[in-house]
Amino acid sequence: MQRQISIFIFQALLHDDSKVEFIPESPSLLSDSQQSKLIMIQSLPTASAQQLEDICVQSISNQKRHEFDLTCIIDEDTFSYHVLIQPETIESARVVFCDFTEQQRGQDTWLKMIGLAAHDIRGPFHPLLGYVSCYLEEFSGWENKSIDDKLALLEDIKKTIPFFHTAINNQLLLSTTLMSWAASYIREDQKLIFDLNEVIIKNIDAAKLKNRNSKIVFLYDQKINVNIFGYQEVIELTLSNLINNCLKYTQEGSITVVVTDDNEKVTISVSDTGVGMSQEEVNKLFSLHPNQKTGIGGEKSNGLGLYLCQHILSQVGYKISVTSILGKGSTFTIIVPKN
Repeated sequence: MQRQISIFIFQALLHDDSKVEFIPESPSLLSDSQQSKLIMIQSLPTASAQQLEDICVQSISNQKRHEFDLTCIIDEDTFSYHVLIQPETIESARVVFCDFTEQQRGQDTWLKMIGLAAHDIRGPFHPLLGYVSCYLEEFSGWENKSIDDKLALLEDIKKTIPFFHTAINNQLLLSTTLMSWAASYIREDQKLIFDLNEVIIKNIDAAKLKNRNSKIVFLYDQKINVNIFGYQEVIELTLSNLINNCLKYTQEGSITVVVTDDNEKVTISVSDTGVGMSQEEVNKLFSLHPNQKTGIGGEKSNGLGLYLCQHILSQVGYKISVTSILGKGSTFTIIVPKN
């Protein structure tokens, strides 16, 4: 996970009247944005400033290290800091502020998406439970039913089984996407060197196995060997989601994966010959409220999987885009920087 933490170091000087003076170290070396954050720290709201001063006095007096989180509201915006106070002399301490506001906001967004996904996962199970309850009620008097009534009930069950199958499959896919995304909310130290070809072939083989009766042809010409130093789980999650989406909206034809490698980036493109999308659908595709488009097999889609993929890709510095022609197909492109 890419970090967006600004670190500010102060010298805290304790005066005779137990008041603390905070002097920033090397403020001239800070960028304009860091300077503005430094000013915010120096002008903390009264309650936060008093809390900080009290802990500083205690730390210097007791000569003990203190570490705590400080949340404050400045001009209706919430800012989060992790504060470390390390006594240096009987009159001073080194105070380090780590601004992790962006991470906190990212976590809040993550929790919001978890809530939305949980709602979407629960939703379709209510009608399923309704059907099951009705059938259980019908079966309670099975021995007293006529042959015609029994056949009619079995025919009704036969008609609803595909709906059950599709609904449960969609929810399993959403659950898997959500859990994989949550597990992939990873740290910088989880980067590793991996073979991109192996990841692509693994996903294609899984799709072929799952759709062995499909008329769709998978095309991937492995011309180059590409080793990437990056987040393998994120790439696997995204490719799986993209290939499944291509299958969902392609009746026949092909799904093509192309990889290009240059000095600055690796580009992975996944294309299909499916139903395609209008420009309006493309514009909403990676939003929290995309158009809910039915697949060629009647599968419902809430679009949350692509939104989650786009979010986690952006968190690790990767990019995803899409181009599409209605009635002809779509191409999804993932860009993985090499830096």
